[in-house]
Amino acid sequence: MAKRKVDAENRAFQIRWETENMFTDIDGKPVCLNCGANVTVLKEYNLKCYYETKHQDKYKYLTAEQKQRKVDELKRNLTLKHVFNQSKITKNTVADRVCEMATDLKTQLIEKGKDFVAHSLAVDETTDTIDAAQLAIFIHEVDCNLFIMEEILDIKSMHRTTTGKDLFEKKCQIATDMKPPWDKLAGLSTDGAPAMCGKKKSGLMGRMRLELQEGNCAGELTTYHCIIHQETLCAKAFKMKHVMSTVTQTVNVIQAKGLNHRHFQSFLQQIHSEFSDVPYHTEVRWLSRGQVLNIVFGLVEEICQFMNSKGKESKVLRDEEGKCELAFLVDITAHLNVLNIQHQ
Repeated sequence: MAKRKVDAENRAFQIRWETENMFTDIDGKPVCLNCGANVTVLKEYNLKCYYETKHQDKYKYLTAEQKQRKVDELKRNLTLKHVFNQSKITKNTVADRVCEMATDLKTQLIEKGKDFVAHSLAVDETTDTIDAAQLAIFIHEVDCNLFIMEEILDIKSMHRTTTGKDLFEKKCQIATDMKPPWDKLAGLSTDGAPAMCGKKKSGLMGRMRLELQEGNCAGELTTYHCIIHQETLCAKAFKMKHVMSTVTQTVNVIQAKGLNHRHFQSFLQQIHSEFSDVPYHTEVRWLSRGQVLNIVFGLVEEICQFMNSKGKESKVLRDEEGKCELAFLVDITAHLNVLNIQHQ
């Protein structure tokens, strides 16, 4: 005699099992409302055993009405979770959703812009991961109550050249789309590139000034260089190169040779110094200068002793005038680093 198959019995899920055993039917399979587990064979005995073993203690003090409300709540949550997990979100669906959000933000920005009395723009041209030029424009607006809003206005791809004329044309396209009034434009901040800062018609800045003049817009366009770049240039303009070069040379003597480096670390351990080493300074990592100066200043006496033991002179670090100049450079560099981080 052939073995009986469960599938051939056409067993159906009974609605009363939801309240009695806290199971529901999803796609023809019994699913526990509490933990979402499946029971392979659709038999009342199997569902009852699973419920009594796993979850009965949790609900044994509930009345029939309270248990029914709990079943309805769990059933709704499990159904929503199942529908969400089963749905397939295509790339087009995600792209459409992003476009809808962008359109809504654009509409809000245009409506809010009607109430602002002045605005300024920040323009930056850079390349992405595939070396395609991208022009990003940010807007900074203020109303009569001095409420300030900052928002990205748009990003335009530059498929060919990136001359001042090209940048200005892209800026005009954005102005047409977003409708920021020319007569309320008060300032322009750029990254300092020639295509941005060229005078007259050779750069974006000159073309925008000419456009304002031709439109009889009152007021002069105030232009700025990137504030972070300005701080970096100010830091480099200090007439204290002799101090920084002395610090750099001293650190190189310690770090360049492995033997000197190990001796210096051992020396710091022997005197129980709060510092265990001095780091390198690199121009690419601009924060490293402040870190190096701070540690060298904290170890100036120890470094002088170590340099003397190696037969190296360190007059700048030993003289009182040199120490004062080093202390000033440490403080001003620390302040500039903090300011630059806040700008970031």
